[in-house]
Amino acid sequence: MNTTDLHLFDCNCMLGKFENPNFLTESTYGAYARWGAAPSSFTKAKELMDEMDHYGIEEALIYHASAKEKPDRAGNQMLLENVKGTKRLHVCWVLAATMTSKIKNYDRFVKDMLSSGVEAVRFFPHDHNFELDQVEEFVRILEEHRVPLMIDWGVSMPHCYGVVDWDATESLVKEHDNLPVILAFAASHSDTILYPMLEKYSNLIVDWSSFWRYRALEAICKLYGPEHAIFGSNAPFYYPGGAITDIIYSEISQSERKLVAGDNLRRLTGGVKK
Repeated sequence: MNTTDLHLFDCNCMLGKFENPNFLTESTYGAYARWGAAPSSFTKAKELMDEMDHYGIEEALIYHASAKEKPDRAGNQMLLENVKGTKRLHVCWVLAATMTSKIKNYDRFVKDMLSSGVEAVRFFPHDHNFELDQVEEFVRILEEHRVPLMIDWGVSMPHCYGVVDWDATESLVKEHDNLPVILAFAASHSDTILYPMLEKYSNLIVDWSSFWRYRALEAICKLYGPEHAIFGSNAPFYYPGGAITDIIYSEISQSERKLVAGDNLRRLTGGVKK
């Protein structure tokens, strides 16, 4: 199958590089360092787009490494500067409780954020050491504007199960049922917890870059609907080919395949109320 038929829209890419060479070992992404294979990085937008071209990815929702390493506005502003003049790269800001606590007017902040070109928000609650209930009021404003929220627990290894606060995650999804919540890196072996949540909450979506269960995409499409899954690569930490192959060869319909590959994310970003 030609990937151009899928119009791939990647929900999970990182631009830039970490300033601290030890950052990987100090975060939940330390699994990569333990494997002895520190990831490369895309320091410029063109480098990322060249990689996208190689895999036939049309668009990508991206965040900046500096914003993950140090939760402040500098990395987010750097991202806006780096993507100027590009139409294929969509901006996702990384925010944390230390940042939202300093915002005096959440509604004005979100409106200004959206007018600057931001299309989604990403939380790293474990790596940035905050509880989801600390950002409750800010999340409420995101919901009013229907800004897609990605919650990234940074977990790819089964031994990291304890990192994910499933109760807090479910509470947020339940209390904000008009907010699209994309769950990233909650461990690939979490189906016994995740599936009941997908059955109950139509606003919960799974980033496919880290959900590695046999025939899981078929199961989710059949039981809960293809709207619950979106393509993500987690580049540059992973090669995009794995997630793309899963979408291409899963036994689902072509219409379902296209939804997961990109149309679901286009619907979410297109539904933002500025």
